[in-house]
Amino acid sequence: MKNLLIVFAMFCSAAGAESLQLRDGTVFRNAEIISASPDHMLIVHDGGGSQVYFRDLVADSLSAAQREKVKVELQRYAARQARVTEAEARRSAFELAQREKGLIEFEGNWMTPQEKEELLQRREEHRLDLEKQRIQLAREQAVLEREKIDTDRARSLLNGESRRRTTTITYGYSTSYRRDCFYRYRKPAHYGKPARREHRIFKAEEENPYINTDTASFYNRTPMNR
Repeated sequence: MKNLLIVFAMFCSAAGAESLQLRDGTVFRNAEIISASPDHMLIVHDGGGSQVYFRDLVADSLSAAQREKVKVELQRYAARQARVTEAEARRSAFELAQREKGLIEFEGNWMTPQEKEELLQRREEHRLDLEKQRIQLAREQAVLEREKIDTDRARSLLNGESRRRTTTITYGYSTSYRRDCFYRYRKPAHYGKPARREHRIFKAEEENPYINTDTASFYNRTPMNR
């Protein structure tokens, strides 16, 4: 008995189902209209979902219930369009009133030109502060590296190493990498006149942290940070 009721319900549903037919012969079974605009409508059917233009429908393809559904959806569409038009009109009137006050829109906010310039200036000052902090941290890193080198050098002397290598570090601006960076230069601890001359050049340039270190010539010049 239960199975008969299920079959009967399925038969009644199929009998009451409505289809849509297009001029090219396409038929949408069990079509249900979801929304409609002046030129097309969105439907769901047995095959999924589709956008159907009214011009493609066979004449009198819509049933009375479907025509009523389209009428209701068109009324909703007109109401939505009216709300959009009203909102745009209010926005235009508001923008006009703001401009009459001498205000300009910048990043979604209304302000005077002077306030905009002050905002941009504060941002630039903040950027420069961050850059100064970054440079200061880099210099502190150089100091720590020097201390480490001095510690290693002292340890080597205590261990009695006769042939040791020393490391000298400077901070500058690299034209090759277009950024502030550290450079590490390694030379034997015992060197001759050419090496001493290079060492003097290096020491002189080390006093200025913004020199162009790429124009100098040193032994085994190797960037630490890229």
